Amino acid sequence: MKRFFSSFILTLVVTLMFGDVHLSATDQTALSFLQKEGWSIQSQAYSFDSLSILFSAKSPQDTYHTLYTTHITKEGWSTPQQVFQADDFEAIDPTWSPSQNQLYFIKHTFAIPDNKKSEDKFQICSSSLSNNQWSTPTPIIISEGCESTPFLAEDEQTLFFAKKVSISRNKKLYRLFFTRKLDAYNWVVPTPLVETEDNVEHYTPSISQHNDTILQFLSCIQSKNNTRITEDTIHLLPSFRRLPILTLWGNVTDYIHHTGIAADITIYDAITSQPL
Repeated sequence: MKRFFSSFILTLVVTLMFGDVHLSATDQTALSFLQKEGWSIQSQAYSFDSLSILFSAKSPQDTYHTLYTTHITKEGWSTPQQVFQADDFEAIDPTWSPSQNQLYFIKHTFAIPDNKKSEDKFQICSSSLSNNQWSTPTPIIISEGCESTPFLAEDEQTLFFAKKVSISRNKKLYRLFFTRKLDAYNWVVPTPLVETEDNVEHYTPSISQHNDTILQFLSCIQSKNNTRITEDTIHLLPSFRRLPILTLWGNVTDYIHHTGIAADITIYDAITSQPL
């Protein structure tokens, strides 16, 4: 999946300054014709063959940002096709598989007005293509409602993303995590990828097109006087490829009803998803 770091640098700066996300038209030649027609483009992801684009946008007729696809033709880019209708949420930060039959994105659900306990949620959701129809988006089981910028690796099992974590009692910052898909519904418990200082956030992870052991991402360094955004990389250690998955089950007793549930212990291989 191709991402344009200059676009996301601008995105993050705009987000920090204004709380809204719009990408530069200079970095979006393929979609610039839509912007001229009044579309708001939030983010985009090229297919691995660069012949299709999955993007988050709000047309003049849309209430919220939702997902669209467009494909290259002899006449240019095709008329955008809406993936699904977003009636009460925003669909942003999309990523899709090399086969183009799976997609993941962030579902932004808004807080309930005048409810101080209600907060905006940002869940990683998935959808699958079958018979030319995308399934109803559903949150993946590990999503906690505080994620951002997912990226699906070429193996179609490894998912990178940013997630807000508590740094101190009143401070939360985005950190990079990865997980692996076990089956249609189950994922590995997310594992942190980058250790960093308390004034640094990380976003928009993606694997380098030239070296699949290099993870690219953006770092946002905040200080009292300014905010600086840089492009960074880390090398994924060999252990990243061999990470085992341990799923533990045992005899659980319900002390209120004095009943027991027996279960098994299973260890899975993170790469093959097969029991060891």
